[in-house]
Amino acid sequence: MRVFATMFVLLASLSLAGCGQSGDPEINKLLDNFESLVSDFESMSKKSNICFSEVGAIMPKLMEFGSSMQSMQSAGKEPNEDQRKRAAKLALRLSQSQGALNSKQPDMSC
Repeated sequence: MRVFATMFVLLASLSLAGCGQSGDPEINKLLDNFESLVSDFESMSKKSNICFSEVGAIMPKLMEFGSSMQSMQSAGKEPNEDQRKRAAKLALRLSQSQGALNSKQPDMSC
């Protein structure tokens, strides 16, 4: 679950990165990818049994997201106000699904 916490911190960094109004389309794409990840986590959090393979399938997406976010921050790209609001809403959804997932252990047998 440390990876989830790391992703949350990275998203928070993006959402608070600056006051620029660039509205960069790459940030929108990154947020679209993040929304897809959040949906995956929400779906898993609603299940009574989580297969280890499901967790494994999300990890490459998670790593790609983190790498993309770091690249944008290194390039000095800043979200506009709407993008920051969207990022904050996604972070809240992720946090809620993380809470539900914290008590679940992936099942190695499926």
